[in-house]
Amino acid sequence: MRRPLAALLILVALIVVACGSDGSDTATGDDDTASGGDDTASDGSPDDGQSAPGGDDSASDAPLDDGRSASGGDSTATRPVDGVDAYPVANLDVTVTHPDRAAVTYVVSCLGDTATVLGSTSVRAESACLALNDPEVVTLLTEGPAVDRICTEQYGGPDEAVIGGLLDGVEVDVTITRTNGCGIDDWDRVLAAVLPPAIGVTS
Repeated sequence: MRRPLAALLILVALIVVACGSDGSDTATGDDDTASGGDDTASDGSPDDGQSAPGGDDSASDAPLDDGRSASGGDSTATRPVDGVDAYPVANLDVTVTHPDRAAVTYVVSCLGDTATVLGSTSVRAESACLALNDPEVVTLLTEGPAVDRICTEQYGGPDEAVIGGLLDGVEVDVTITRTNGCGIDDWDRVLAAVLPPAIGVTS
């Protein structure tokens, strides 16, 4: 009787061991599944992180607001302001010369809500067309430099700018030089947004 009882006890022990092993495998399988879930989530996170910088790079490559190229050249800006045109209606041909440099020519075109500069110049379309609304700029361009103003005897170089065309229907035909303090002020302050920086005196 002892032998069958011993055999029965061994059988029960084997069953218990076997069940414990299956449970452990199952638990391990669950852990593997959970681990796999973690891997999936981990894989998703870097993708999200890379997506955001990618968007930033695209934004940084966007053109300037006024359409100006990085090297200077044609530029365009659109600026409607509450239904009111921000710019005058103007079309000006500008030629800037200096004996030590090649001549620079460009066109400033303003059409109420659109500003454009065509040609290789550092002049920005929006700034130029906004300046053409300034009464001091309008007076200088349409009436020319006042003949009775008192100017300092200061020489700013042989730069010369010839500006012609139409500004709000008024003819423009003016030459700006830097042969005295008034001419320097006209170039560097009054028409600073319409003309490129002067080269000045070179040796």
